[in-house]
Amino acid sequence: MLDDLTEWSRFAKPSLTVLGLVFLWTWEMFFPLVLPRRNRWLHASRTVQYALFNTHCSIRTVQYALFNTHCSIRSVQYALFNTLCSIRSVQYALFNTLWALGKS
Repeated sequence: MLDDLTEWSRFAKPSLTVLGLVFLWTWEMFFPLVLPRRNRWLHASRTVQYALFNTHCSIRTVQYALFNTHCSIRSVQYALFNTLCSIRSVQYALFNTLWALGKS
């Protein structure tokens, strides 16, 4: 019973949130057209402005997160490259030592 409830709630919570936002969006956008009141129209336009601004801020946040991930990947690449260079240096040192021992 509990497993069924968690399966249902996993899909229900986001769905209800989206439905609520759609309802509020349509209410604020189309209700002023049905009952033309200046204050409601201004309120609806401000709501749209805030929604667009919040969307812009969310996009910026995602861009910064992706940029930080890119920088982290670059740091890992540089660390791996430096490790590879260190391994190459050890290989060359061993090769030179063995070559010097073979010459003597």
